[in-house]
Amino acid sequence: MSKDRTTAMALRMTPPKATYALDGSETTVQMEAREDGGQPGGAIVTKANWKNGGKILELQSTRQLKTPDGAERAVTSKDRWELSNEGQTLTIKRAVETPMGTNEVKLVFIKQ
Repeated sequence: MSKDRTTAMALRMTPPKATYALDGSETTVQMEAREDGGQPGGAIVTKANWKNGGKILELQSTRQLKTPDGAERAVTSKDRWELSNEGQTLTIKRAVETPMGTNEVKLVFIKQ
């Protein structure tokens, strides 16, 4: 798979909207299915943890999906958000694990 396609898949597989409790506990969010079929509905379990004295935020969401043949499959998204020491750069590393494998993407935002 091409790098551009892998990046697009990693970005697309994460939930468009989710709620995270920032105390490390799990939160279950019920997602509505999109009418165009682009986003399946179902429950998403989210979790967030602060690391390195609050400089790194790790986010995880797991969604159970049913395949057309009725089998259950999990899709897990793991993000690591890190703000540089001087506060000028935000780096987000995302890994999305699916039954087809893991896709990773790195996003870098630089303050102008």
